[in-house]
Amino acid sequence: GPFGIMGEYTISQQNIKIGAMSDKVANDAFQIQLSWVLFNGDASFRRVQPHNPITFENISALGAVQLVTRYSELNLDTKAFAHGLFNLDRSVNKAQDFGVGINWYLNRNVKFQLSYNQTHFNGAIGRIDRPTEKILFSRMQLAF
Repeated sequence: GPFGIMGEYTISQQNIKIGAMSDKVANDAFQIQLSWVLFNGDASFRRVQPHNPITFENISALGAVQLVTRYSELNLDTKAFAHGLFNLDRSVNKAQDFGVGINWYLNRNVKFQLSYNQTHFNGAIGRIDRPTEKILFSRMQLAF
């Protein structure tokens, strides 16, 4: 059908050592993505394949159009900041990202994408938050 949903959750554990200081740090992150193929295709984990693709023989076709949105979050372990393993003046302890986009699949090999993302950063313990990052980007993808 036209609707798609994908999510994931990740935990990363690692031993960090700087000079004589070391500790086991665990960070976690997750994302959830929703998509809706407006017309001429079905949602897919891979790529949308238009039912009526644009080809040299069928240049009047429309391809498929998909709307997407995603929310993701990264949380860094406070132990890394408490022991000085991460620089308090240059690091954040949390990032939250929200994005929306539109994808146009001309056929199974060509895709145009326009996306807007906004990321909010929370400063490390007792520090000032970094300014929110806002980005608009486009991409053309050729896949074989």
